[in-house]
Amino acid sequence: MASNFTLPADACAISSFGDAIKKAEALGINITTLALKCPETCDIAYGSGNPDLSGVGVNAAYVTFVGLAVLFAVLRIGSLWSLYEWTKHVRAIQQTFADMAGVFAFSVGVAIAANQQSSLYESIYLGSLCLILWCSASLAILVSLFRGGISDITLKILVINSLYFWGITAILLGALGYNTSHSITTAARQLGPSCKSYKDAGLAIGGSNIGYMPPLIAMCFLLVSCSMGVLFLRYLQSRPSKVQYLLRFKNSIKVGFTVFLCTLSISTIYITVDFQLKRNAMGRVAGARFQDNTWGFGQVIALFVWVPLLLALWREETP
Repeated sequence: MASNFTLPADACAISSFGDAIKKAEALGINITTLALKCPETCDIAYGSGNPDLSGVGVNAAYVTFVGLAVLFAVLRIGSLWSLYEWTKHVRAIQQTFADMAGVFAFSVGVAIAANQQSSLYESIYLGSLCLILWCSASLAILVSLFRGGISDITLKILVINSLYFWGITAILLGALGYNTSHSITTAARQLGPSCKSYKDAGLAIGGSNIGYMPPLIAMCFLLVSCSMGVLFLRYLQSRPSKVQYLLRFKNSIKVGFTVFLCTLSISTIYITVDFQLKRNAMGRVAGARFQDNTWGFGQVIALFVWVPLLLALWREETP
């Protein structure tokens, strides 16, 4: 019956995914029918990229952010096993990075919340981006928490880092929730059969943001457990006899911390690779319409965001 449905003359006059949803609702049809009658609906729904969100320079800044977070985690693991010297200068650079990571993740989260006219590609990209920022910032904050040994953790450091972590978690979860509505998720799922080229390219359709929620929430619980463990260690610090008992399990604690950092680092790398593959797939499908590989003033500035920190680390490691 839907195939015999005749659309008004202006039915295909749509400019965005949100506009297509409103048009389908106004006509009393689902968006699949609209896409069958108006083939350009898929291209409009997926958009042509957003240089402010996923441009080549901005994307490079995200990848560098992940690289630095993983690098500092690896160096910290190396220092735990006496394979690398975690000097005072490296610790200071990492602490600066942790502070920048919190601000960076927070500012991107605010920008995501303000981006209310998302295309399907942007929604998919945002889901990956929020998880990447969360994982990378969590790595940075966790590494900065353990500046030296267990005995070096102070209540001030614990409180500040905890506030950083939960603030970042709240803004990123809030940004995703603010950008994901039931109508958009339903429409995206309905659109799937009509947008075969995008589906075949690996660009998931339907609740991309929601799809990232279970692992994100699971990792939140994991970090809660870690925070509770740190609080317990902090409690033991005031009782020397208990600390001496705890030192019997020093190697076990070190192994656990190493496994945790490795797991979070590998997860971050995996999500980042998947994130890049989706961006590249969108570029192939969109072709000449794709805007994200165009260099501009903002892209060049974004590319050099992390350069001062990289130079500081290079100077420290160069004899």
